[in-house]
Amino acid sequence: MQTPELFWAMGLLLPLFMGAVLAYVVGKIISRTRGDRAGGLAAAAITLAAAAGVYILTLVYPHISTGGAAAAVDWLGVLEPDALSLFMVKVIFPLIILVAIYSIDYMKEDLGTDKYYALLLIMTGGMVGVAGAGDIVSLYVFFEILSISSYCLVSFRKQSWEPIEAGFKYVITNALGSTLAILGLGLLYLFSGKLSMAEIAAQVSGWPDLPVMAALVLVITGFGVKAAMVPLHFWLPDAHSAAPSGISALLSGIVIQVGFFAMLRLVLTVFAVQLQMVGLILIVFAAITMTYGNYIALAQSDIKRMLAYSSVAQMGYIILGFGVGFYYQSVNGITGGLFHIETHAFMKALAFLSAGYIIERAGTRRMAELKGAGRAMPLAGAAFAVAALGLAGIPAFSGFMSKLMIYKSGFQAGTALGVVLSSVAIANSIISLGYYLPAIHTLFSPGDAAALKQKGAASPAAAVILPVAAMALITLVLGWYPELGLGPVNPAVAEIFKVIGG
Repeated sequence: MQTPELFWAMGLLLPLFMGAVLAYVVGKIISRTRGDRAGGLAAAAITLAAAAGVYILTLVYPHISTGGAAAAVDWLGVLEPDALSLFMVKVIFPLIILVAIYSIDYMKEDLGTDKYYALLLIMTGGMVGVAGAGDIVSLYVFFEILSISSYCLVSFRKQSWEPIEAGFKYVITNALGSTLAILGLGLLYLFSGKLSMAEIAAQVSGWPDLPVMAALVLVITGFGVKAAMVPLHFWLPDAHSAAPSGISALLSGIVIQVGFFAMLRLVLTVFAVQLQMVGLILIVFAAITMTYGNYIALAQSDIKRMLAYSSVAQMGYIILGFGVGFYYQSVNGITGGLFHIETHAFMKALAFLSAGYIIERAGTRRMAELKGAGRAMPLAGAAFAVAALGLAGIPAFSGFMSKLMIYKSGFQAGTALGVVLSSVAIANSIISLGYYLPAIHTLFSPGDAAALKQKGAASPAAAVILPVAAMALITLVLGWYPELGLGPVNPAVAEIFKVIGG
């Protein structure tokens, strides 16, 4: 009888990794016989088929969110997917599919795109593996698969120095995070002799305080690097700016959230007794992260670096939702944090994809040189405006609805700390208008359209229009009908409150 765990392994992970091999091999063969463009299109088709097929399976499989006993799969370790896992894959796969479509046109001049699409599927497999991991080894291994593939994608355009430098910084800083994380995981194994997170959790309450606290600090710090929590964020602006825009969209839209998810999985499973203290730690990180990210974004003249620092700030909101949720056992906090993972994924991906199109046509990332670009490229300019207003938390956009839940969680706590936290979050949304509105104004100001390198910029390819329009529509629809986005969120919230007990 097929279990959710075996389905996760054989129905989701195996097709992704096999699809990566197939995309590379078929793409390479066709590249040698018919040229790089044909090979890239073949690899893109395989990538889309694998991602779409797996995504459909997650939608039609009726029992995957029911959890159950963990299943050991020899080549994968222990998998124990639940409603929280299913929530993550429902966010991951639409993004992967839309970015793959966008890349068909965006990457058409690049060489070696067979490797690009193979790495995209490997990165997806890493994220799905992290989402379903049930033991500390599989969690760590899948996260390293995700990390290594993303290193390669950041520096994919290796003919330029900037991606190489950014990729190197990414490798070094995330290797530090991985080292700290594995030290924390190793400490858990040393004291328990177990690899299963559930089995470790059954013993933690009987341990001395020092090893528990040491393991907790190492885990939060290690995965905090990967989640870009300030002051552990310093790799992010270079990596997200130098990567191809489709990869920037994924790094900011979902990869750093998966870093936070890995921390969340360990905290909820292993450190459930310490949840209130973890909540307080997250609250402190959240306030610093959102404030620092917004203030540094204000000073940026490079549109991709501005969006990268904005991602740091947006992570602050997600972390705040969970911090308040853990500390006060707030349903709105947890719901808002998860919902903001969902809304931010599409808003930030939309911002990077639309900005990437503008940058490719204008030949510059400097805001001052993009004056009038929104008029020359109205679709991309309008899409960027939708994303920016959503990220700023303007009503009628999805970002407002997810942020509103986080604001409410602080006020409903009924304490001075809760009021202060919600006030800080609101103030940061206002601060973010200080760079989003000028960016929109610059794009739509009267400018010299002749300065753009390509005069045909106003007629984007269908492969650009479809993902950009889809993400813009999601951002608008969830702003008016948030209950559509809360469908996968609510079971995940219920799963978390089984642990919290509130």
